[in-house]
Amino acid sequence: ETPLLIRFVGESQSQRKLREVTREIPLRRLGKPTDIAYATLYLASEESSFVTGSVLVVDGGATAQ
Repeated sequence: ETPLLIRFVGESQSQRKLREVTREIPLRRLGKPTDIAYATLYLASEESSFVTGSVLVVDGGATAQ
């Protein structure tokens, strides 16, 4: 959910298009930059020190549906 997305979708049709896109995401909301930032922070922290060879998917469940 960024200004670039709004420009990409087109400001005149943005609300309708964003609702369509949001319906396709299981969590029913667009991702925010903070969603990515918190995942990155986790991977860069000591809390993930035992994590190896994993893929952390941050997409609101879109690939799991």
